[in-house]
Amino acid sequence: MFVVNLLEEAGSDTISVWIPIVILGWFLLMTIIGWQVSHRNMAVGNGSQEADASHSESSPPSEIDNH
Repeated sequence: MFVVNLLEEAGSDTISVWIPIVILGWFLLMTIIGWQVSHRNMAVGNGSQEADASHSESSPPSEIDNH
């Protein structure tokens, strides 16, 4: 609400300045959140690779494995 009131009180010339600032701020926020999520998934992913390796041993060999 504060941002909307600030933009309404400002003239039409200053709105064109705020639009790129808001867009860049949103992009920066999404980049930081994505980096945090991927960093967390890498830490969790190390444990899940061991489970996948044990699962692949129980499956029969494929044609690629026979060559």
